[in-house]
Amino acid sequence: MPITLTEKAASEVKRIIEEQRAADPTLGKIYLRMRIVGGGHSGLQHKLDLDPVIDEKRDELFEFHGVPMVVDKRSLLYLENATVDFHDDTTRRGFSINTGNGRATSGPAKAGAPPSDAPLEEHVIAALRNVYDPEIPVNIYDLGLIYDLKVSPSGAVAIRMTLTSPACPVAGSLPGEVQSRVQAVPGVASVNVELVWDPPWSMSRMSDEARLQLGLFD
Repeated sequence: MPITLTEKAASEVKRIIEEQRAADPTLGKIYLRMRIVGGGHSGLQHKLDLDPVIDEKRDELFEFHGVPMVVDKRSLLYLENATVDFHDDTTRRGFSINTGNGRATSGPAKAGAPPSDAPLEEHVIAALRNVYDPEIPVNIYDLGLIYDLKVSPSGAVAIRMTLTSPACPVAGSLPGEVQSRVQAVPGVASVNVELVWDPPWSMSRMSDEARLQLGLFD
């Protein structure tokens, strides 16, 4: 499960909800909402709110220790292994959100490396998913910039790729970065990267994960 709410945090959320219900007995079901918003040192920060509304199309619903928790699908991409805790001692009182590195993440969690015995093509794709477009915070594979990928039994890799626009500022450097990343994959003997402009790239080539990350689902 990508998110955890500790028992101590759940108890505090329940206490706050009960206080609100005591003040307004007409309140219906209340959800703890966790989301990513702009701000913080990394450009993104976590936020917790109480919300009476859930959007069944956009939100994922979890339950921890009797507390219903919702996270929109875009924010969920940034929250892998996040833990929400509550502190109440002489030095600190309040909620904390730990993503494993102690700070808000600046992008979606990268996909884990495939098993060592996975086909070479899977390792090449994993390498491509670690290369990002400088203008759109999505890796080039999920962005749909890789038009064709061929991996021969001898380890020769052939890639046909494009960029979002011929005027892209990294038109001269990104293909070289792709070649370097893929060449570093164990088992790859050679890499040939061809940059093409036909057909032109369009947003229809983006993966569902990329669309969620950019909030493009209605």
